[in-house]
Amino acid sequence: METTTSSGRNQGRLGPDALAAILSSSPMESSLSAAWALGDQGTAIIDPLVEVLQNPDRNVRWSAAIALQRIGASAVDPLTKVLAHGAPESRGPAIWALEKIGDARAVDTLIDVMRSDCDEFCRWMAASALRSIGHPAGIEAVDEALTAASPDEICFI
Repeated sequence: METTTSSGRNQGRLGPDALAAILSSSPMESSLSAAWALGDQGTAIIDPLVEVLQNPDRNVRWSAAIALQRIGASAVDPLTKVLAHGAPESRGPAIWALEKIGDARAVDTLIDVMRSDCDEFCRWMAASALRSIGHPAGIEAVDEALTAASPDEICFI
């Protein structure tokens, strides 16, 4: 996303800090509107938005996930990298975005998260995402996990 002055001069691309500032707008409706609009900006904004998933503000992270989900399939590979290297606070929104995008390229990574992530919330979010995506390998992996799960764990799906 590029910004321009009132005279139309290009100010350059927005970086993660500027995007975080936009996404932390109050009230929440403004932040969600900004996320929706950023999602229309296309692939050029994916990397800065992925960086915003590391922001300490939960609302900013989830707003970035909304924008990435709106961008769609082009965001799948960067989002799967977040699952491999990001903190649990950034992995949750990334899993949600991948679920909403629904691209089968995320299935193997989501299976890995479901089976071995250190964060229980992320594991169960990944299971839910796999069910939603509906790929046979994902469904099979979730069914195996459910067979081994306790009744308390099953309620998360």
